[in-house]
Amino acid sequence: MKLHQSLVGVVVLIALSPWPLAAFAQAQKVAVAPMAAASTAQADEPQRHFTAAAEAYAKKDDKTAAREVREAESFVRRESARSVGDVKKGLNAADAELERTARALDRGALKTAKGMDEAFADTEHALALSHRAKAAKSWADKAYDRAGHELNASAQNLEDGAAWAGTQAKAAAAGVAADTRTLGNKLASGGTWAKDEVVKGFDTLGNALDKLGETIGSKTKAAHFDAGK
Repeated sequence: MKLHQSLVGVVVLIALSPWPLAAFAQAQKVAVAPMAAASTAQADEPQRHFTAAAEAYAKKDDKTAAREVREAESFVRRESARSVGDVKKGLNAADAELERTARALDRGALKTAKGMDEAFADTEHALALSHRAKAAKSWADKAYDRAGHELNASAQNLEDGAAWAGTQAKAAAAGVAADTRTLGNKLASGGTWAKDEVVKGFDTLGNALDKLGETIGSKTKAAHFDAGK
């Protein structure tokens, strides 16, 4: 219903405006904004559970912490079911690591938060690689708006993963995440872009993910991006 109402609003705006094309472009940007926010919010779902788990652990509430970890684990499993290749392997490894962390919490055997932080960083890294791969697939399918949303999601996971990896990793990822969002928003809103700009954006994001991977000890690398002809 909301989508239908949005489309009706676009049609009315075009009909009433003396500059229909300009009105349509503006309306398209307005309609895309909630979609971009929703995409980022979905990507940030594991982070909300991770934050809640860390807070519960700090209060010595291991049972609640374990429950929050498993909520994030369920999200990862859903993502894995829609993935293939190295991305799927990375997500499955993150899933297994989260389950080990949850079991340790169940037993009250997690002595420090370090192991939990490492599992969270690994998971966000795997999710960021997954969204970047989906963005590349959407680009190849010429679904440029979807590619933009997936890039935004990858940027969010990169930023979240780096935060769990430490202060230096967080600082290193911040600029790349911001630049990726700029490109993602441009694609998602139907803005003007150049192919070289897109290639650079994918490559820069991939390099940042590989750098984060080195920091956290992940062997999974970002796939090469082929922009096509």
